[in-house]
Amino acid sequence: MIDRREEPSVMSVYDPLSRELGRTRAQTIRLTFSEIEEILGRSLPPSAYKFSAWWGNESSRKAGAHAGHGVAAGRLRG
Repeated sequence: MIDRREEPSVMSVYDPLSRELGRTRAQTIRLTFSEIEEILGRSLPPSAYKFSAWWGNESSRKAGAHAGHGVAAGRLRG
């Protein structure tokens, strides 16, 4: 049996977002794309702006960023 605690952890570019979400006890957090990019320290990929499905893509490394947090993406209409 492999003891996974001994394996080095791989940091995801979305770990800063995970930490930020973990700090709040609020049931709802509303962030703009710019605010998310500021937390990440990098730009989001173009698909994050175009497709709300990008936010629910569990196969990517970003899945850990919102593990335990519901995620909804949408555009505000003015």
